[in-house]
Amino acid sequence: KIRPRPEIVTRPRPSSCSGRRGLVGMMAMASLMMTTMRTATAFVGLSTWYRSRPAINRQEYYRVASLTSFAAAPHSIDATGANDDTNAQSQTKHKNNNMKNKGGNKLRGKEKRRQFIGMAKAVDRGQWANVYKPGGDDGFTFKAQSGLPDRTRPFTVLGIESSCDDTGAAVVRSDGTILGESLASQNEIHEEWGGIVPGLAKNAHEEKIDEVIEDALRKAGLASADEVDAIGVTVGPGLEICLRVGCNRARDLAVQYNKPFVGVHHLEAHILMARLPVAKETELQEALFVVPATGETHESIRSMEFPFLALLVSGGHCQL
Repeated sequence: KIRPRPEIVTRPRPSSCSGRRGLVGMMAMASLMMTTMRTATAFVGLSTWYRSRPAINRQEYYRVASLTSFAAAPHSIDATGANDDTNAQSQTKHKNNNMKNKGGNKLRGKEKRRQFIGMAKAVDRGQWANVYKPGGDDGFTFKAQSGLPDRTRPFTVLGIESSCDDTGAAVVRSDGTILGESLASQNEIHEEWGGIVPGLAKNAHEEKIDEVIEDALRKAGLASADEVDAIGVTVGPGLEICLRVGCNRARDLAVQYNKPFVGVHHLEAHILMARLPVAKETELQEALFVVPATGETHESIRSMEFPFLALLVSGGHCQL
């Protein structure tokens, strides 16, 4: 027997516009359509303007932009009281020239650096744009731009070191006496990696730098960095992100207490440490000699005289 097909009863679906839900849906749809139409109209208008706009004079654009920035900043006044607009224009011209020569300069820089591969990195042969340049009254001596302490009498210097994996600070008197020193080692941090991890070293420097400086000052019998005559810090060679920690802290202290700021070359400092009169044995003390005072420097004691030969093996830097 064939069973009769059951009758399918269909019910009309409720209209989407019925009730509150339908009304809210229609309002949302209308709002979305209006927003879409506004966006399309704005896009068409922008496209039409872009195609019909006049050609941009890039030199004129950069000149106006530079002068606008200059106007927003405090005006520099010359000796006669006039605004220094000429300076802003010259800076704009210099910027345009740099943009034109950017590609060529980058290529020449790479070629120039290749010439020094395999050579000592700490020797300035003109391969850097910013180098230590002699100054002073005679034009040949090196002099800190922030000034130097009075060297006709003994003075103290706070030295800060953060070039690699240890955070160090010391207070040294100009006659070579170490008044106080402190060191925070990072051996446990880097031991599991088999070498120095720059990021971890930087974090450890930031964590310990203030503690190390305060400890060195306390051992020297000083209450704060305000009692030293100058502040020196390692500026390189070394790990850049680590050097920055010590340099920034030394700079802040020098500004806070209005002290001379002296950047110290890492490798030169290693070599010059040999001159400090740190010998304690009698036979070595007899080898020390007195450097007589002059009109510019006070009398001091050193362990060796200039010139002397030094072999330096420091990390990846070796010099004879």
